[in-house]
Amino acid sequence: MLYPQRVARNARNNPIFGLGIGLAPSPYQEEAAVVNAAHVQHTQNQYASSSSARTLAFPSNVTAGNFLVAAVTTYDSSTVTTTLTDSLSQTWSVIGPARYSTQNTACWLYYYPNTLGGANTVTVTPNATVLMSIIVAEFSGVGLVSPLQQSVTVNNSQSQQSVYVGPIGQPTTPNISFVAVGFSGATASWCLPDSGYSMLGQLTIGLNNAGGFLGFKVNEVSDYGMLLTTDVAAYFAGVLGVFSG
Repeated sequence: MLYPQRVARNARNNPIFGLGIGLAPSPYQEEAAVVNAAHVQHTQNQYASSSSARTLAFPSNVTAGNFLVAAVTTYDSSTVTTTLTDSLSQTWSVIGPARYSTQNTACWLYYYPNTLGGANTVTVTPNATVLMSIIVAEFSGVGLVSPLQQSVTVNNSQSQQSVYVGPIGQPTTPNISFVAVGFSGATASWCLPDSGYSMLGQLTIGLNNAGGFLGFKVNEVSDYGMLLTTDVAAYFAGVLGVFSG
């Protein structure tokens, strides 16, 4: 004898049949929805040469549970280190730095999952006098706890018109990849990503056309990484992180 079963429902409140013992699966049964990561907001700024802390506020209040990411690039020091804090008193993790020391170029990819909600300003403090760019962004649909799947840091050994930030291992989906690149000797308006990556921001920071770049791609399925191309030969340092959705 079959006893009545509690009816399960999907996200649209429609009943899902075929869950009881002895009942055949229904052709109308739906799989659980997979929520992909999505861009919410971002902003950027460049800063003159200084050893002082730099601040950058998110344009709108961040939403509790979302994912925050920041690309920090510096120029004019081969050994500079940076720290990042925010006004919500959250401890960010970091990938990097990636450095091209002979050209004094470095970059970091900072991130914080499952943020608190509210107005938020990031503060980046270097330990040397440097030019700096900061790009910050907020995304929804990223894993809440330890979402980092894998990361890689690279630099090119000579001036060239492209840098390959990779390779990476085979990622699991859903995921989102972020790439931060610091460069010198290139025109920022001509830095173009490929392989389905979208550009969040790029900035030129002073002498020698140094600058920074931040891009992202939702649901990377290959182990290729990202190729960034510039209009003229440049020196690069790059960081890539793949995060679970």
